Amino acid sequence: MANRRIGNHAEGEADVNGILPDKLLLSVEETAQALGISPRTIRNRVAPKSKNPFPIKARRVGRCVKFHRKDVIEYAQAL
Repeated sequence: MANRRIGNHAEGEADVNGILPDKLLLSVEETAQALGISPRTIRNRVAPKSKNPFPIKARRVGRCVKFHRKDVIEYAQAL
Protein backbone atom coordinates (compact mmCIF):
# COMPACT_ATOMS: atom_id res chain seq x y z
CA MET A 1 0.00 0.00 0.00
CA ALA A 2 1.44 3.37 -1.02
CA ASN A 3 1.60 6.25 1.44
CA ARG A 4 -1.36 8.54 0.92
CA ARG A 5 -0.79 12.27 1.20
CA ILE A 6 -3.11 14.35 3.33
CA GLY A 7 -2.32 18.02 2.80
CA ASN A 8 1.45 18.33 3.14
CA HIS A 9 1.81 15.27 5.40
CA ALA A 10 1.85 11.55 4.71
CA GLU A 11 -0.93 9.58 6.38
CA GLY A 12 -0.13 9.08 10.05
CA GLU A 13 2.57 11.76 10.05
CA ALA A 14 1.71 14.59 12.45
CA ASP A 15 2.57 18.26 12.18
CA VAL A 16 5.60 19.23 14.29
CA ASN A 17 3.52 20.78 17.06
CA GLY A 18 0.11 19.57 16.01
CA ILE A 19 -1.06 23.14 16.54
CA LEU A 20 0.36 25.09 13.64
CA PRO A 21 -1.54 25.31 10.38
CA ASP A 22 0.16 24.36 7.11
CA LYS A 23 1.07 27.89 6.05
CA LEU A 24 4.42 29.53 5.38
CA LEU A 25 3.58 32.72 7.28
CA LEU A 26 1.65 32.67 10.56
CA SER A 27 -0.44 35.50 11.98
CA VAL A 28 0.11 36.98 15.42
CA GLU A 29 -2.86 34.99 16.75
CA GLU A 30 -1.58 31.66 15.34
CA THR A 31 1.91 32.32 16.69
CA ALA A 32 0.53 33.23 20.11
CA GLN A 33 -1.56 30.05 20.23
CA ALA A 34 1.44 27.90 19.29
CA LEU A 35 3.64 29.52 21.96
CA GLY A 36 0.96 29.73 24.65
CA ILE A 37 1.17 33.50 25.09
CA SER A 38 -1.19 36.39 24.48
CA PRO A 39 -1.40 38.01 21.03
CA ARG A 40 -1.15 41.38 22.78
CA THR A 41 2.25 40.38 24.21
CA ILE A 42 3.53 39.66 20.71
CA ARG A 43 2.14 42.91 19.31
CA ASN A 44 3.69 44.93 22.14
CA ARG A 45 7.07 43.25 21.67
CA VAL A 46 7.24 43.68 17.87
CA ALA A 47 6.54 47.41 18.17
CA PRO A 48 9.40 49.54 16.78
CA LYS A 49 10.37 51.10 20.13
CA SER A 50 9.87 48.02 22.30
CA LYS A 51 12.34 47.80 25.19
CA ASN A 52 12.03 44.01 25.21
CA PRO A 53 11.85 42.92 21.52
CA PHE A 54 10.23 39.66 20.48
CA PRO A 55 12.85 36.93 19.85
CA ILE A 56 11.31 35.82 16.53
CA LYS A 57 11.87 38.15 13.59
CA ALA A 58 8.57 39.58 12.36
CA ARG A 59 7.75 40.11 8.68
CA ARG A 60 5.36 42.87 7.77
CA VAL A 61 2.91 42.31 4.93
CA GLY A 62 1.26 45.69 4.56
CA ARG A 63 0.01 46.45 8.05
CA CYS A 64 -0.11 42.78 9.05
CA VAL A 65 2.61 41.22 11.20
CA LYS A 66 3.55 37.67 10.17
CA PHE A 67 6.10 35.11 11.35
CA HIS A 68 7.77 32.35 9.34
CA ARG A 69 6.44 28.97 10.46
CA LYS A 70 9.98 27.53 10.58
CA ASP A 71 11.14 30.31 12.96
CA VAL A 72 8.20 29.70 15.31
CA ILE A 73 8.89 25.95 15.39
CA GLU A 74 12.61 26.46 16.06
CA TYR A 75 11.88 28.92 18.88
CA ALA A 76 9.26 26.63 20.45
CA GLN A 77 11.66 23.67 20.40
CA ALA A 78 14.41 25.79 22.02
CA LEU A 79 12.17 26.61 25.00
